[in-house]
Amino acid sequence: MVKKITTSVQDVFIPEWDGNKDAPLGEQIQITYKAVTVAMKEKLFPREFDYKQASTGSQDMLTSMVIKVDRKKVIAEMTVAIKNCAYETAEGEIKKVATVEQLFATPIDFDPLIEELYTFYQSLLTQKVNEKN
Repeated sequence: MVKKITTSVQDVFIPEWDGNKDAPLGEQIQITYKAVTVAMKEKLFPREFDYKQASTGSQDMLTSMVIKVDRKKVIAEMTVAIKNCAYETAEGEIKKVATVEQLFATPIDFDPLIEELYTFYQSLLTQKVNEKN
């Protein structure tokens, strides 16, 4: 049996940062991102298990599970494009932000945007799939 599942390959996220959702539609920062795959989830959320021998026998017990996450790696892996994002330097130069590298090179004022984007991606990567589709 072939299970038919319809999913999109890409979607667009409109951040709330700095009143972005209140801006006119053509001026809103738009971030195009990839749909989550199983391989992507395993790559971005690797699991490390720590076992130790139980005192009552030879069976090992799971004592902890650690998930290490790299915020920049998650954003870089999932982001396809950044649209309508720029800032003005102290010298009056307009700097366009269209890539993840450019986003991470922005002034500290952009950290809340980066955090909002990371939190959104993290929610996509950790959500449980509804198997009753």
